[in-house]
Amino acid sequence: MPVLSSRRNFTSVAKSLVYSAFSIPVLSAFIWVVLRCWLFDRKLDQREDSLTETPLSERQLGAVDIHVALLVGGAVRSLVAPIIHSSLRQNLIGGLQEISNASVHTMLELSVVDASSHSNQFGNNTDEGHVDARITTESLEAMRAAIRPSSYSMYEAKHYHFEAAHPFGRNCSTPHNGYWLAEAAIANFETSKKLYDASQKVANSAGIKFEWYIRTRPDIMWLKRFPVDLRLYDGSFHSLLYDASCCGYLQDSFYIVHRSVASSLWASGSSVLGGLPCEYTADGANPEAILRATTLWLGVRPAPIFLNGINTFATASSIVCPRGYTPFTKEELIACLSLDAEYKQQRQK
Repeated sequence: MPVLSSRRNFTSVAKSLVYSAFSIPVLSAFIWVVLRCWLFDRKLDQREDSLTETPLSERQLGAVDIHVALLVGGAVRSLVAPIIHSSLRQNLIGGLQEISNASVHTMLELSVVDASSHSNQFGNNTDEGHVDARITTESLEAMRAAIRPSSYSMYEAKHYHFEAAHPFGRNCSTPHNGYWLAEAAIANFETSKKLYDASQKVANSAGIKFEWYIRTRPDIMWLKRFPVDLRLYDGSFHSLLYDASCCGYLQDSFYIVHRSVASSLWASGSSVLGGLPCEYTADGANPEAILRATTLWLGVRPAPIFLNGINTFATASSIVCPRGYTPFTKEELIACLSLDAEYKQQRQK
């Protein structure tokens, strides 16, 4: 009984203190802020525990938390290689499904002809483009069957004609990095528009809304599962995610944008570049610089993620290895990497 009595006395005193505190505006406000912070921390801890300790099969079986649009566009290049498209399916798409509990809809917008200057290193005529002999109807269909895209379209790569001094229709005195770099930036935004439009048709047909959009190139090989849980990011605050472990602020080869800015960035294609103030392109007109400038101009707030080398396009992007073949199998890839290292050593001598 003495113990019970002391507990009742303590409770009574505590209530009196709380009532007294709330009668003082400043102190009551302070206590309210502390309580809100404590409740928020508990909720966040519980959410992180549930995501890390509960297996996906037990967490929300048959349901998904978010819908993700995977936008893959550009020259096919090595995407037809089984080691490339199987890594996309298993490690990127599979990682998003497992880690983010996401429903992933893939949009493919591909060109058989590689019309970029990338083909110049093989001695090919850029005006005619470059087509590798292993890009066939059969290899394209095998790739499509493996990825199982929600939208699939082939387009004919073309060159864009514009005034070299003012590639985006602006009268700017700032220099840019050459005609083909500005052309690549325009082509990139035009392809992104087609992919975004396709994603909206898929979303409307399925009655869903995409929370995140992932823009990537076709010829990236994913060595490990995509590790980032997109549910942990508040897209209304950080509306762009970029790989900070790779190549600086933002690369056009892979980035993620939230639905709140996707339309502003892609819906109008390369027309959005005509509104860029001249000072935003003082660093040049290459695709990466233009993408960074556009996102900054639109007020996009970036957040870093760290993929730590789980993907590569250093060899996958080249449709052929230094000795003239495409790495279609793991053994050929290992040989290709070895030859690539040998080639680099020779150039350093």
